[in-house]
Amino acid sequence: MAHIEQRYFLGQVFGAADLGAAAFAEAGRGWVGDAIFGQNTGLIGAVGAGLRVALPRGSRRTWRLDLAIPTNRAGVLELRLGVGQQFGIFNGEPQDVVRSRERISSVTVFDFPRF
Repeated sequence: MAHIEQRYFLGQVFGAADLGAAAFAEAGRGWVGDAIFGQNTGLIGAVGAGLRVALPRGSRRTWRLDLAIPTNRAGVLELRLGVGQQFGIFNGEPQDVVRSRERISSVTVFDFPRF
């Protein structure tokens, strides 16, 4: 399965949430393998659009509502609702979250004070 997505920031909702939109395309293929009712599929694709809401503002947890339209006749129109946690190697955590984390006083958890 391959999925590409372009997101657009639309603005804030009542200063409490971030609102965005997305356009996406995806394609994938299935193989029967060891699945009991599995079947081989040809290449199946879809294109679509969706809304993204991050609550509270700046949150990495994103609610998404997508409408996917199949690119072949065998597919069916899909409406998807999901929630996901964004992560990444390049982004890291927001600075306000980093500042609010409790600092550790020891390099290792096994470095207990001796009485």
